[in-house]
Amino acid sequence: MSGSARTTRSRNAEEIRQDLEKLRRRLRKVEGRDWMGAPGREPAREKVAECECLLDQFEADVYERVGDTGAA
Repeated sequence: MSGSARTTRSRNAEEIRQDLEKLRRRLRKVEGRDWMGAPGREPAREKVAECECLLDQFEADVYERVGDTGAA
């Protein structure tokens, strides 16, 4: 894999992680406003957790291919 492709994948992983954090914040805000206990709360939490697992797998693949452990 070329250096630019590695950099792009690594950047994509970072951007996706930031988007996931935004999604978590938004979910917390929605839950805070949900005073009626909407039935979709738990499925939404499960989907966000699923996204995190998939992102963790993607990041592991990226860092394995790039040779970066993610440690600063």
